Amino acid sequence: IATNHTVKSLAKIACLSESQFKVLFKEHLGCTPNTNITDLRMQAALGLILNTDTPITIVAERCGYDNVSAFIRRFSSFYHQTPHKLRCNNQNMKQPIIS
Repeated sequence: IATNHTVKSLAKIACLSESQFKVLFKEHLGCTPNTNITDLRMQAALGLILNTDTPITIVAERCGYDNVSAFIRRFSSFYHQTPHKLRCNNQNMKQPIIS
């Protein structure tokens, strides 16, 4: 996930042309390679954000984003809130309610 894959590099690994790779990928998985990579990266990021205290900049790097702002924009559009806000909300829910 951290590797910066391109359709060209993936097609080369699969020993297919780019167009063949894209057609077969969509046929078998129902989405484009880029959509699939983004989905996998966002799932990995969500796990890191909810289950670790890893800084957002490191989460972005581990999920293949060189630019933390681009990561936050993508994450926000995917999950409809920023990584920081999601982490804070999750941590607040884990805190016991004291009356």
